[in-house]
Amino acid sequence: MKRRPGVGAVQVIDSICKAEGEAALVDLFARTKCNRLLIGACQPFMYRRKLKNEARKAGFNSSMVEIFDLFGMARRGMVEPATGDWTLRAAGDVKAELEKLKFKPDLPVNTLPINRTALVIGGGIAGMHAALSLADRGVPVHLVEKEEHLGGFLGARVEHTVDGLAPMAMATDLKLKVLENKNITVHLHCEVEKSVGALGSFESKLHFKDSGENTYLHHGAAIIATGGHEGATGEYGYGTSETVLTQGELKKGLSDGEIDAGELENVVMIQCAGSRQPEGRRYCSRICCLGAIDNALKIKEKNPEARVFIFYRDVMTYGFYEQYYTKARSAGIIFMNYSLEDKPRVEMAEGKPVVKFTDPVLNEEMELPADLLVLSTGVDPEESNRRLAAAFGVSLTGDGFFAEADAKWRPIEFPKVGLYLAGTAHSPMPLRSVILQAEAAAQKAYTYLSGREVHTAAVTSMVKDALCVRCQRCVHICPYGARSYNEADNCIEVNAAACQACGMCAVECQNNAAEVRGWSDKQLMAVIDANLMGSPPPSIVR
Repeated sequence: MKRRPGVGAVQVIDSICKAEGEAALVDLFARTKCNRLLIGACQPFMYRRKLKNEARKAGFNSSMVEIFDLFGMARRGMVEPATGDWTLRAAGDVKAELEKLKFKPDLPVNTLPINRTALVIGGGIAGMHAALSLADRGVPVHLVEKEEHLGGFLGARVEHTVDGLAPMAMATDLKLKVLENKNITVHLHCEVEKSVGALGSFESKLHFKDSGENTYLHHGAAIIATGGHEGATGEYGYGTSETVLTQGELKKGLSDGEIDAGELENVVMIQCAGSRQPEGRRYCSRICCLGAIDNALKIKEKNPEARVFIFYRDVMTYGFYEQYYTKARSAGIIFMNYSLEDKPRVEMAEGKPVVKFTDPVLNEEMELPADLLVLSTGVDPEESNRRLAAAFGVSLTGDGFFAEADAKWRPIEFPKVGLYLAGTAHSPMPLRSVILQAEAAAQKAYTYLSGREVHTAAVTSMVKDALCVRCQRCVHICPYGARSYNEADNCIEVNAAACQACGMCAVECQNNAAEVRGWSDKQLMAVIDANLMGSPPPSIVR
């Protein structure tokens, strides 16, 4: 490696993660005259940030420091390390890393001011909790709700949950706190039509349904918490008789006193009505089984003599919610399994539903007359999700919920930095998870809004104006809205704060005018040449 062009010094440190190795590295930083630094070590992800900080203190530019997994190369090389042949392959890979760093330009990091205002979309429990969490930290918040009142579906329809929470009371309490908080401005009967900008500087257009007027808000981050609602169904005779209800209608009837549990003898519940099947909702809503068990326990509590039957495909009471399934069985609630190929059939007799099914134990056809037939129909996403996704330039899942950047590494975030999601806008979930996600989204937004400035990424795209033909194909393909066409100057502009260096513009451009900084053609060709020239002979590769 010392003989490679451009290499000023090569230093071997036995253990960079130990105190003596770290001290040797710091001493090396102080003595070296090189301006680029390449570190090869095992599992560098554990201390990459620490090593880069030490190099930065010694005067190295961040873009001129590369840290790679040296021994990971041996594992990828399909060569037995015990033979020592991995050294030859690793040496070739190091040459590639060296060439990549050698041709890497100085990548400046820009500093942009942050608008410390937040926008929260959705006035349900998740949205109000997130808004209050930010407002209590001193952040001005604009809370937008498309309906004429706050509370959302849970806050207006569900009095209690199986695990002891009271959504309606919780929503009322949150509503009072929101209206009394001086840092929160509430916009009712209002929708976001368009949003442009990047982290720290967004501009969103609001449309008020009552007056038809539009207004523009400037904010530094946004949280989408649009929620969901009980799904509709046409299965099992729903809509043809008042004795066929949804779980939500039964819960409301029991709470309001419109349904007298003392008069019920047989109650049949059918789970997954229109859900987990190709022609309906393909997903499990996760809360339907909990809702059915809650209603069944309330009926048994008010009328121990009532018989409650729950037809299910799978009982989804995961984690600590399993205790309520055990409690339901102990209370005498009967669970009957059915398959998608042999679903229960419903007929009406004298104004009441009769459920016909195949008993899975006896393998015989049976009939079960019911005073009430209750359907668990699942949770549907809000129709406004598609308009919001187009307005903010984010993606939806195939089921209509918002798609997060990465469930493991970037949960409740969008690929577009500065946008977050929470609650049922993400997917159907219990109320406790809704609150946890709302708090997490607020805290993630606050990490940026608490500062006065934001640093752009070092690696962003650029435009070679002399090669650009102004076709604007790169503008339309950019998933982050980081590129725009400046008509006045007749050029393509790049918003460095919004760019995520995905490289789609570089792939789309037919003139090589779009390029990602630090990944030039010259650099890539040097890496390829180093890999080809440094590969070991085929005879030693297994």
